[in-house]
Amino acid sequence: MTSSGITIRSFTWSDVALLATLQHADESDVDRWLRQSNLTPEQECVFAEVGGKATGFGYLIVEQGLSRGVLIAEAEDPAVLSALVSDATTKAQTLGLSVLQLDVPEDDQQRRDICEAAGMSVIRTHLHLLRPGDQPTGITLPAATTTRLAARVDVATVTNIQNAAFTGSWGYSPNNEEEIAYRIFELPSIAPDPVVIVTMDGQDLGYCWAHQERVDSPGMVDMVGVLPHQQGKGLGKLVTAVGIDHLISIGATPVEITVDSENGPAIHVYESVGFRLHHRSVWYERALS
Repeated sequence: MTSSGITIRSFTWSDVALLATLQHADESDVDRWLRQSNLTPEQECVFAEVGGKATGFGYLIVEQGLSRGVLIAEAEDPAVLSALVSDATTKAQTLGLSVLQLDVPEDDQQRRDICEAAGMSVIRTHLHLLRPGDQPTGITLPAATTTRLAARVDVATVTNIQNAAFTGSWGYSPNNEEEIAYRIFELPSIAPDPVVIVTMDGQDLGYCWAHQERVDSPGMVDMVGVLPHQQGKGLGKLVTAVGIDHLISIGATPVEITVDSENGPAIHVYESVGFRLHHRSVWYERALS
């Protein structure tokens, strides 16, 4: 218990409904998220209690390959949120991780103050872009180019393209086929996620991983990947466009996407197909070793 009367306790599987309540989320959605193979909720999730009542939660996503922990935390009381950041810092240090990171809306000064008081500093800015309306991109496929939605037989293809395209990029932790299969076919509320694969001259060259949280909710472009040896040839714009057009075809508009502010080529592509800046978030980091 802290000096302010806040108790931190670990998650158990009987807490799924409680976690869903704190997240203002559907219990079944939270349960599926927790059951991803790369997560161990009993070790990584905690609740902050005041007077025996849970008033906040923290989830430390551990990425050993990057030696980092990424904290997801929610609490209305600043003191509770501070306690969750402190607990995550201690846990990350115990696990031998090099850094603790937290993504915060740029205009959330309260959270920013808490991060800075915990010894964290801004290391990255992400741009959250929005493509308004429901007008298709108007981009047509070149000759000998086809698209298809990923089926289970395509899991290896998506995994290989994704890891080839993103390994070495800031914040990317390589995925395996089990993780990719679960995220496409089991995790979404509307399953499967539409992952559009682009094929040219019989070769799978890139994909656009799209998502819609609920019927009638906005669409999201989660990831756009092109094999490294095919980058710089305009395929990024083509792949993004086919993903947007698919979302429009199912009524998932407007469309959202997030991009690193330092990724100039990607920003140029997204702006060229109609995305505009909506808001920013900042990544805080504390070095632990």
